[in-house]
Amino acid sequence: MVDLYSGLISVAFSVYILICYFIDTVLGKKGRPLTMVGYKKGSPNRKHTLSDDQNTSQPKLVFSGKVTNKSGAPIKNATLDVWHANWDGVYSVLGYNCRGVIKTNEKGEYSFETVVPGTVSLRGLLSSKRFILPRMLNFYRQAPSIQFIVSADGKTKQEQIFTNSVNSKSGAEEKTFVKLIKTKPDDISSTEYYSGTYNFVL
Repeated sequence: MVDLYSGLISVAFSVYILICYFIDTVLGKKGRPLTMVGYKKGSPNRKHTLSDDQNTSQPKLVFSGKVTNKSGAPIKNATLDVWHANWDGVYSVLGYNCRGVIKTNEKGEYSFETVVPGTVSLRGLLSSKRFILPRMLNFYRQAPSIQFIVSADGKTKQEQIFTNSVNSKSGAEEKTFVKLIKTKPDDISSTEYYSGTYNFVL
């Protein structure tokens, strides 16, 4: 019964993703999509970590930046609704892995830890851990990215940040890119991770 319920949820989410994909690719204007692919309402508030995955083999990512107004003044308590696909290029359907809502601090700074996003295929968009579609649906590919909805003082900005993920198998032109830098921690016992930075202006 649980598997049937999970399957129905996955199918419903799949239809939603297909509609979003159609709107983005066919009806989008000036390179700006009308929807945000993979978005899911109700993401939990997070203090720092977005990934719930216990797979330690996936490369970690620490992403940070600032939110300021057009005059350059920092905006404290700005809300960032963040989501992305996991290392395998799959968006979470049943849970909130790689999703979360975070706030900026007094200096307008934000920071979160997650896994490096992977290349998204149509199969990845429509699959979940309980409902995996065949590999023949890999004809649609989207470069790895992290998506944001940033809100503060009655203003909202949507942004899709593409990364140079080492798991990338496709490119994206005329998009916002952030280079991920491989970082060695000061502690010898800790593992290497990737870091990226992006600042938002509202």
